[in-house]
Amino acid sequence: MLAKGRKRVQSFLTAAHEWVTSLKVNRWPETEEGLQKIKELWMASFKKEAPTEETWLELLRNGSALNGYVANCSDYAASTGVPVPSLLVNGKIMLKGAYSGQQAVLQSVAEEQQRIQQAVYMGALTDSSDVSDFFVSQGVLSAYHPEISPDMAESGGEEGMKEQMKQGSYHLWVPEPFLKLTFVSSLEPEVLEESDGEGAIAFYHVLVLRGMEHVYMLKSLASHFLAPERLPSKGQTFASHLAVLIDESQGPHLKVLATCLRAILGLKAESDDSDEIRSLNRQKLSVLKFLGTAIPIAMQDPQLPAEQIRDLCRLALQKKLPKPGVEALISQDLSTPEEDLKLLQNLAGQSED
Repeated sequence: MLAKGRKRVQSFLTAAHEWVTSLKVNRWPETEEGLQKIKELWMASFKKEAPTEETWLELLRNGSALNGYVANCSDYAASTGVPVPSLLVNGKIMLKGAYSGQQAVLQSVAEEQQRIQQAVYMGALTDSSDVSDFFVSQGVLSAYHPEISPDMAESGGEEGMKEQMKQGSYHLWVPEPFLKLTFVSSLEPEVLEESDGEGAIAFYHVLVLRGMEHVYMLKSLASHFLAPERLPSKGQTFASHLAVLIDESQGPHLKVLATCLRAILGLKAESDDSDEIRSLNRQKLSVLKFLGTAIPIAMQDPQLPAEQIRDLCRLALQKKLPKPGVEALISQDLSTPEEDLKLLQNLAGQSED
């Protein structure tokens, strides 16, 4: 039924609910008179388009079953890619962990009320405005994947106007330079060797930084990699891998940051011991999280020297990865690796298409 249009379905269900409520019953009447009334409501909402036999049977089945429409709506939401359970507040998706507790929901609703009040005061929202369009203009998710943007769902969507919403796109990477990128791996829960499994499913992510205003993503992704939240799966294991690609031509701050991250992410464990490799991964991710927190704060100073970024990298190493000789690796700015240049050129070429 939802395939026939959200507004039409909403109109029909609203009318049907008001009618059933006036009868003070818990389910739709199955009398001939009651079924005729349902058909009349349908015809009024769907522009006299008679329901097919299949639609009519579904309508009666869901109307008679206890919580039938609730289950049907949940199935529909899941089919669109929305995680279930989750919460949608004016088009902004919040995962279960983001709205645990009544206070979180009330806070989100209060923020939306303030947004509407401000829009009315500024004249952006008037009596003739479409409120649905206004909510969409404030930034909603047209698509969501918990592996790609975990923090986005937890914070209830990205802020921004319509022209700022298309922030994500898919690209085909050139295989050879892509395989030469240095990846850091997520810290997955350990799985018993005797458990039956189908092999690990691996996700590879490349964070491309072209501006210092996006460095906060280091914290978002590193936090997810340090404590990945997975949907329960019998015997199935997962692994995520992250590389950071920086366009150094966009300024001296990015060039310094690229040098630091290249040295840090390129560190190798001294042995093949799994515990040592896991420990080094944890330290690398902790450094990324630290930088993703500290650098945006420091960049609030418009006169911040680029070398200050290197100082923050040194501080991150001292606190999160205190290995001898590592600080020396970030002291000199080296030329951008050839494979990084190829990937950036490939990315720029696909963006122009």
